[in-house]
Amino acid sequence: MKQRFLLIFVIALILLNNACGGSGQIDEEVQAAHMAETMVAQTLQASDPTSIPTDTPEPTSTFTVIPPTLTPTVTPTPGPIMVNDDFSENSGIWSGCDDCVWRDGILKIGPYDDPFQAVSIICDECGTTSNYRMAVDATFIDGMAGSPFGFILLITEEFSVTFTIVPSYQRVQLFKNGTKLYNEQKSVVKTGLQKNHLEVVVRDSQTIGRSDITLKINGKTIVVYSGIKVDPTKVGLFIYSETGIAFDNFEFEELR
Repeated sequence: MKQRFLLIFVIALILLNNACGGSGQIDEEVQAAHMAETMVAQTLQASDPTSIPTDTPEPTSTFTVIPPTLTPTVTPTPGPIMVNDDFSENSGIWSGCDDCVWRDGILKIGPYDDPFQAVSIICDECGTTSNYRMAVDATFIDGMAGSPFGFILLITEEFSVTFTIVPSYQRVQLFKNGTKLYNEQKSVVKTGLQKNHLEVVVRDSQTIGRSDITLKINGKTIVVYSGIKVDPTKVGLFIYSETGIAFDNFEFEELR
């Protein structure tokens, strides 16, 4: 195709040369040659599709939405319950204590007009558990000196376990439903108006469904009583109504 147009261009030059009549018309020949060259170039451009500029479309931007990875919510395991009460004021964690008195940094319970009644003061903040450590300072103040006082370790409508001391007789006692499981005289128990530090540790024993109960007085282990059944329940302080007892520095720790 290009050779054909070149031939047309050469013929056009010859014809123009003849028409101009010789060398006297050089300028006109040059102009005619430029015109012929322009015509041929335009003709070649029109006949060659490859020479026609085309607009190349820009690539379309694409993107992929990646859904976020959901991180599972971790629910923390609640820690063990710990309660400390120095009885400097009414902390509001004790139920059954309507007639209790908070004064001079102690909790005073009893004596009451109706004697020989078991009085249980429950620690609501301590929750319900069968594995725990509990401690308190207890001092006989007034009333009948020969009555026991100490801890309630388990209490239901039909079942109770108490750990008590009787300073007048230096007795350490463990009761289940009023029956003495342990009742021994120990010189470590301080008599009269002296303060005694009581501590108890209750843990699951090797026998399924049973517990080991460790009784301590003034820092000394008195006995480890094994095989008693202690279900998860409320715990607290215990007196008999004819006795006036001052409690201080209560501690509770759930064991796991």
